[in-house]
Amino acid sequence: MTCHTTVEEARAKGETHLPTDVIASLTLTYHLLVETGLAAQPPPSASPPKKKGRVKQTKAKNLLDRLKRDAHAFLLFMSDFRVPFTNNGSEQDLRMVKV
Repeated sequence: MTCHTTVEEARAKGETHLPTDVIASLTLTYHLLVETGLAAQPPPSASPPKKKGRVKQTKAKNLLDRLKRDAHAFLLFMSDFRVPFTNNGSEQDLRMVKV
């Protein structure tokens, strides 16, 4: 069962947040998936000796780094049902203004 489905079922029952043990379990699963993704990333290619600075990372690695760093913000919808699962509603509202 996904996080979103679990939250929707709890919301339908009139709850305002998931139980602590469920949040802990889903958070652990989230972190395990992110760590699995990070482990699957190929090592960065060695930069040519003339270039200075950091080695360029892949887009997938950058995304996984953000998912790990901002996990609390991404998972906030489980502990506070006022936070939407996606921001599609906001994007749709803005799209009408742009059109």
